[in-house]
Amino acid sequence: MYPRLPIITFFLLLTACPEDPKDVVNETGEVDTTTDTSPDTSPDTGEGVDQDQDGFDANSDCDDLDASTYPGAPEACDGADNDCDGEIDENVTSTWYLDADGDGYGTLGITSEECEAGLGFTDNADDCNDLDDAIHPDAEEACDGADNDCDGTVDEADAADASTWFADNDGDGWGTTEDVDTACNAPAGYVLHSGDCDDADPSYHPGALEADCTDPNDYNCDGSVGYVDADADGFAACEDCDDNNASTNENGTEVCDGADNDCDGDIDDDATDATTWYGDSDGDGYGGTQFQVEACTAPVNFVATADDCNDLDSGSHPGASEVCDEADNDCDTTVDEGVELTFYADADGDGYGDATQPTEACSQPPGHSSNGDDCDDSTASTSPAAFEICDSIDQDCNDTDANVNPTATEVCDAVDNDCDGTTDLNATDATTWYEDADGDGSGADDSTVVACNAPSGYVATGGDCDDSSSANVLCADGQTCTADASCDSGYCGPASGTCIQLTEIVVSGLLNERDGNMGGISGANALCAADATSSGVTGTWVAFLSDTTQDVVDIFPDVQNASGDRLRGSIPVNNIQGSSLTSNWDAVGDGSNVSISNAVHAFDNDQMDECCGYPNDADAWTGTAVGGTVLSSQHCSNWSTTSGNGVATELDAYQFLRQETSHACSQTLGVMCVRVEP
Repeated sequence: MYPRLPIITFFLLLTACPEDPKDVVNETGEVDTTTDTSPDTSPDTGEGVDQDQDGFDANSDCDDLDASTYPGAPEACDGADNDCDGEIDENVTSTWYLDADGDGYGTLGITSEECEAGLGFTDNADDCNDLDDAIHPDAEEACDGADNDCDGTVDEADAADASTWFADNDGDGWGTTEDVDTACNAPAGYVLHSGDCDDADPSYHPGALEADCTDPNDYNCDGSVGYVDADADGFAACEDCDDNNASTNENGTEVCDGADNDCDGDIDDDATDATTWYGDSDGDGYGGTQFQVEACTAPVNFVATADDCNDLDSGSHPGASEVCDEADNDCDTTVDEGVELTFYADADGDGYGDATQPTEACSQPPGHSSNGDDCDDSTASTSPAAFEICDSIDQDCNDTDANVNPTATEVCDAVDNDCDGTTDLNATDATTWYEDADGDGSGADDSTVVACNAPSGYVATGGDCDDSSSANVLCADGQTCTADASCDSGYCGPASGTCIQLTEIVVSGLLNERDGNMGGISGANALCAADATSSGVTGTWVAFLSDTTQDVVDIFPDVQNASGDRLRGSIPVNNIQGSSLTSNWDAVGDGSNVSISNAVHAFDNDQMDECCGYPNDADAWTGTAVGGTVLSSQHCSNWSTTSGNGVATELDAYQFLRQETSHACSQTLGVMCVRVEP
């Protein structure tokens, strides 16, 4: 049988220590004495537990986990039913007013009853224009036809930009400072200008005429009257054009000061200190002596100097460049100095002159030649243009030139180098010229001529895809091109010679590792092409290698399309499976061991790292520094020997140009390939 003493003791403790009842506060804030808040002392049946110890068990408490929530508790604005009357936040919310313009003031039109102001609401309805945030009770009134401060009055006198107006009692347009008013608009009988010294008589105001020397009245309100001689120069104010300056009167001396010193109505006329100005008829900034004017300032087409030696020619003046025109252009009294050409007497009239008989002139005189190349000016059959015959006479004047003989190579030099009777025909250094039918500077690739000099209608640049239009149309994708610049895409396919719009740059690799002797860059390119073909991979592929003839970064030219997008900076670099390696070709050589996003795969889709068939730690030859350019002496002698060293990158580190320790060129490593044309 279990002992009962502890159970009885616990019961006595419960009945001996009742909790103090809690006061119930009604909606007016007073204690509600009608509500029984005494603790429930009925036997514990399991339903009368008061978990939050607020004096109300779960049967009457609507939230027995919150001691502030019970019947009769003060209602708070908190989104909860604090007094357990079935209503939430009753009679404790606030009224909020829509503030459409966000100036802190709302209107009565739209309100909200909430505990807190919602977005776009405020606690007042004092705004008189809730669509303009510059209008509200705290705004400053301005003269703009609006009630800015919402006081019911428009443009009142205290507006920030209100004007001061002066009473004009005599209606002469001038007001008095003794009666002023401030307003946005002129009050009746008020004007903007003050200064009227007698506002009861319209004869008095600033600017009024004072023509009578005997009239003592100060009509123009300037403090003096007609008969006063304020400057004591012996001339009354009505006769003096400036009675505040004693040097100004009808006996004054006119000087260049912008004033009418002699009161003759003209300013600076016949001034004693006037300057002499000279006519500049040809407008070159230099005057001649033919036209002269005395004046304080230069009249139009007059200047301060008179040193032009020909004022009818704007090309002749001091400092001008001397030209060969039989005139003294620089006005130094010498004609054509230093600019004449040298001509040579051509006695036999064969177009070649005698170097021993020169003459200086601007243009070729009769009986002279522009060259002195004739070796016998007494006979026209002897000259550099003559045909050499075997007669012991130097007909073509070039027997001293060892490069001219029947076995010589014809070159573009206007000389019959091979003595075949023709000049520059089939020259080895002749240029390819393109027919430019539309005259836009670019010719058609399918109409060419090889010659030393451009034939008429031919130009040195091809690539014109529409030689019938002078608009210089760029070649569209698939059209024949000779240069990147001739393509709308900005890229001329190196293999097809057609314009190509690249959408991706693809990097793959050889099926097997190779030592450093790959037959040069061209041999490495051939290896890439062969492995791609054998694997059924299309496109034109080149080796991802640098040497003294090529930098990796220059595998793709730095060109842009017609929209200005750079090829290197806008086209993604992917592996052969279509997964991204880098965002663009610029990133390959950015100089910071750029990481690639995925693995490089060989043409057979094997992953080129140590996991999948490349035993030498997944290294691949590059010969390249991190900046994408050749690393000096680290390229196995341009990839043509197994001697020496070459630099490689570590592909399992997921980096294109990680500069590894040099490898012996006899070692076999992977080789990456790049597709330059789909």
